[in-house]
Amino acid sequence: MFTSPRNFEKWAWIACLGPLIYLAPVAHAQNFSLQVANPDPLGLRSVIPGTDDLDFGLTNGIKGAFNCGIAANAEYNSNFFLSDKDEKSEFSTNLTPYLNYRSDPEGGAKVSLNASYSPMLRAYLHNSVLNGVDQTGDVSLMVQGTKTLIKSYAVYSQFSGADRLSGTFVTGTILNGGVQAAYQVAPRTSLTALWSAAMSDYDTAGSVGSNIYTAEIGGYWSYSERLSFGPSIRYIVADSANIETRDSWSVLVQSQYLLGERIRIAGSLGLEYASNSGGDQKSTVGPTGHLMARYEINPRWSWSNFINYAMVPSPTDAGYIVNNLSVSSSLDRNFTRGAAQFGLDYNLSNYESVGVVTTNRDNENNVNVFIGYQRRFFSDRLDFNSKVSYGVNDGATSWTQLVISTGLKVSF
Repeated sequence: MFTSPRNFEKWAWIACLGPLIYLAPVAHAQNFSLQVANPDPLGLRSVIPGTDDLDFGLTNGIKGAFNCGIAANAEYNSNFFLSDKDEKSEFSTNLTPYLNYRSDPEGGAKVSLNASYSPMLRAYLHNSVLNGVDQTGDVSLMVQGTKTLIKSYAVYSQFSGADRLSGTFVTGTILNGGVQAAYQVAPRTSLTALWSAAMSDYDTAGSVGSNIYTAEIGGYWSYSERLSFGPSIRYIVADSANIETRDSWSVLVQSQYLLGERIRIAGSLGLEYASNSGGDQKSTVGPTGHLMARYEINPRWSWSNFINYAMVPSPTDAGYIVNNLSVSSSLDRNFTRGAAQFGLDYNLSNYESVGVVTTNRDNENNVNVFIGYQRRFFSDRLDFNSKVSYGVNDGATSWTQLVISTGLKVSF
């Protein structure tokens, strides 16, 4: 795929992205249910072999560094339960200590290990019965050589909050794990492979978890220093008590384009064939793909855009899957001592019946506009951040929501 080792870093951010990029859209608190469809929760996907032969090189042991700190956040929510008739406002505070270990803080090691753990203590002013502790932990291992790159990971997340697809306040857990690999077979050609599993489970009555397994193989051919493209085949199987099993095959053409350090584009386009084991066992064929683009306008301004597709079994509606299209756009402004962000997130959730249903389920249109500001103090050890977002939802339930948050994070 690459003509020489010096080009590896130029392609690091976009190589082997595949058809799904979720990190920006699903980070929104309303979209817990969509996180189970993310095959790369840590954002590890890349096809960047190193500059040495593949060698575990553990004769001197794994050295590393610990990083720890604590964050405090306060938030006002005008519609805490995402209600369309009886809106209830809420004020909450969160306290989040964190611990991170990196075996290779300076980079360049053949083997690197990252691990982190973070509990979040949450307290509500008007709904103290919902007070509790959420937690997240993850570990990843990377081995790289001249022509080979292997990554594995595991992520455990315990979450709580009002979920847009569930339509209520939910608590639950998500467990993700996977392996990713890349091999450079020729100076201009690379092969990639991925396998991942994600399992969600809800503690809230009326919400049903799901399991999603993803396997993908593909390749890239470097036409020039700027342009690479190639085919990809993806297989996804999802099972849930609400839909039984859904299988989908996708054939895509993926492409990457890089113009200096200013314009970066990655995308794919193809067809997906899906079939269902339950209900009427009908099959569907439709387009699929993704697009990610970033434009560094100048040292002060940058513009990022994402278009993503995800399929998840509906957590509350038996016989339905949710085909979710996410579009995200943000404009970033860097200052001498801080940064501001302006943006918009749009989600179109199409409810597709795959079994026997008693009522038709309307689609959901959700729009969020936001503005945020971040600044660091005291040699970058203290981080101040604030954000204001306003959301509008139209569909089976129609509601609006204003969220104002501010917080501090201290690194030790």
